[in-house]
Parts: sequence; structure tokens; C-alpha cells
Amino acid sequence: NNHNDSKPTKIDGVKIAKADPTVTAPQPCDLTYSGSPAALITEATTTGGTIQYALGQDAQTAPTEGYSEAIPTETNAGKYYVWYKVVGGNNYNDVAPACVTAEIKKADATVTGIPQPCDLTYSGKNQALITEGTATGGTMQYARSASPETQPKGEYSETVPSGKNAGNYYVWYKEKGDENHNDAAPACVTAKIKKADISPTAKDLTYNGQAQELVKAGQSPAIKVVYALGEDGQTAPTEGYSETIPTATNAGTHYVWYKILGDLNYNDMPPVCIPVTIKQAAATVTANNITKYCGRADPELTYTAEGLLEGDTLTGALAREAGETAGKYKITQGTLTNENYNITFT
Repeated sequence: NNHNDSKPTKIDGVKIAKADPTVTAPQPCDLTYSGSPAALITEATTTGGTIQYALGQDAQTAPTEGYSEAIPTETNAGKYYVWYKVVGGNNYNDVAPACVTAEIKKADATVTGIPQPCDLTYSGKNQALITEGTATGGTMQYARSASPETQPKGEYSETVPSGKNAGNYYVWYKEKGDENHNDAAPACVTAKIKKADISPTAKDLTYNGQAQELVKAGQSPAIKVVYALGEDGQTAPTEGYSETIPTATNAGTHYVWYKILGDLNYNDMPPVCIPVTIKQAAATVTANNITKYCGRADPELTYTAEGLLEGDTLTGALAREAGETAGKYKITQGTLTNENYNITFT
């Protein structure tokens, strides 16, 4: 009410300066190798401008190109240098690049198939002691040691260990990790090569119409065994020995004599007898019903046989109960037989 308005005054050179943004730094993620890409850091935040990221070669030298708004990802285990910066735009100052070191740790290797001891008997040759193991994330390796408590002193290899002589063997295995997996701790498998049976053993045989080997040979390749058939189990044959295992066809007891021939390192072993029985095969004989009239001669007594091999026959004849008056008389097996069959008569 008491004063007039003043005239506007022009002020030259007024400038609004860009603000410094406030940045919350990203953090490295806790990562272990999984076989899939994973974000290396958490997302950074800023009160102004745009966050950009790039992977560098180290933690000292910032990349000069390759920045983007996407958080970098990686798959393989190792250390990674993630650089981030703020591009301020029109209203905010740029923020110089800074580095966060992230790491994808190696995963633990896994043995998926544990090696197993092989079933071994001395053969005079080297034999693989265990089956091959299987693993994910590395390579199976093996070594032998002197005991199941003491790890091998030498180097492991990918070759499964072998052994020759009878005895216990302690095979250690482990998984050697690759670039993305840690080594697995060693473990031990005890394998055994059993002693071979030097002496032959009798076979379990039943008559089949064919010549059959009577014994199973011993398993020692270093010893020579010869055989002969004898007349009984008391008197050893004086000749006729050979390395061929004796055979027989007919049912009954057979006397296989064997002896071990020595060499520069072994003495001869005197003859030993193994009685071997070929059991009779089973056969069934069924008498046919027969009619006879009083005062006439007996007709031939016939039968049906089951279980006989082709070409085999029975010897002898059936018989019947005595009597000539009218009535029923039982038919019996009589002298009907075959030494190779255990006959059931019905």
C-alpha cells in the first residue's frame, strides 16, 4: 500500500552445478561351480545416473570399454574382476570406475561308481585287481600301497593296478579334480588273489550217453599234472599217464589217478587216486496189461519205457506172479535192467 513495485534486474552467469550421486557398492556373490552361468555380484544402486559394469583383467586397471547395465555372469571356477561406474547424465557427475573381486569356488568332485575288488584266482599272469571307478568332475586315479591304513607314496595314475601272485593287495583310488572341481580324498579297496587249487577235483556227473571228463583240472599253470585210469582205488597204474583228462561214458565208479611231475624247482608227487562216480540217469518202466487164457502159454510181457536216451535199450525180461488158475497176477520188473539207469517200475 505504501510502495511501488521495483523494476526487474537481470543477473548474468547463474549456473546449476551437477550433483554427486550416492552409490551403494555391489557385493561379491557366494558362488560355487554348478555348470550354469551365475551373476558374479549383487546389483549396485545410485541416487542419480546409471550404473554400468564390465569385466577387467585385474583389480588395478579399469577397462576402457565393454561397459553395460547388465551384471556380468560366468560359469567356470576362478576369480573375476568386476568393475562398475556411474554415468551421471545431465544432472549428475560421473563416478569413476571401482572394482569388486568375485570368485566362483570349485565344487567337490564326486565318485559315482566306487571300484570293487575283482574275484581273482592265481593264474600265473597279471590281473586287474579292481573294477574301474566312475566320477563326475574329474578323473579317477589309482595306486597301490603296503597297507589299508597307509596311503601310497608314489604317484597315482589312471591305470587300474594289477597283481600276479596270490595274496592281499591294497588299492587306493581318488578323483583328480578338473578346473572346476576339487580333488576327492583318497580311499582304499582291499583286493585278493586267491591261491589256485593244484589238485584236480571230481566232477558231479550223471549218465548222458556221452563221454565226459571225470575231473576238473588244477589251476596252477606252473605245475604239470598227468592222469591215468586205474582198476581200483588202491593200486596206481604204472603206465598210461598223459596230460589228457580221462573220460568215461557209463554210470559207475571210475578211479582217476594223477601225479605231479616235478621240474628244476619242484619234486615229483606220487600218484593220488580220485574216485569219480557217474550217477545213473532216471528211467521209468510201465508194464502193459496182458490177458491170458487158462491152459495156454504165457504171452510176451511188454512194457513202455520213458527216459531212455536214443539208442539205449533195456536187457532182460519182465516176470509175473506164479499161478495158472483164473485171476489177476502182478507183473514185476524181473531181470529188466540197464546199468546206466535207475529204473522206477510201475
